[in-house]
Amino acid sequence: MQKRELKKNWIENINGWSGLSYVVLLGMPMKRSKDSGVPDMPDDKINKLIAQKIIQSQVPIRGRELQILRAATRLSLNSFANKIGVTYGAVYYWEKNVDKRLQPFQEVAIRLLCAEELNYEASNKYSELVGNEYFEKLEVQITNKEPTPKFIKYRTVLKPSYRGFRKVQVVDND
Repeated sequence: MQKRELKKNWIENINGWSGLSYVVLLGMPMKRSKDSGVPDMPDDKINKLIAQKIIQSQVPIRGRELQILRAATRLSLNSFANKIGVTYGAVYYWEKNVDKRLQPFQEVAIRLLCAEELNYEASNKYSELVGNEYFEKLEVQITNKEPTPKFIKYRTVLKPSYRGFRKVQVVDND
């Protein structure tokens, strides 16, 4: 009996992304990989959706958030630094200190730059552009489909072949 690898996609909610424990990705399409399930969507698209939520919420910007925002804008360290008006080393230092919060004026500049680069709406009030330590979990809606179980059930059936019958594993459609 030869076991065939049958792939089936499903939808799942994921808590956390790239070290951002407060991010919940709702309705993430998943696919089976060699050992487990992986998102069935490019990382840059996921980063753009998370960046939009970070820009529009009052999440304090630390190194981890800055990495996501810069990845979403697809700007190099040098071009990002030039647009903000700081040195390459400053942006590098901010990103490497993943848990250190940036200064309020830096948060505002970064939110406005990223909003402009990604064509997102940003508040025009300073108080809404500065991060707040007491923020809710960010729920990022990926798809509107309901999550489906990630466990795939197989069953063995007999299929006719030119030599008689053979056993084949198929996905059970529950």
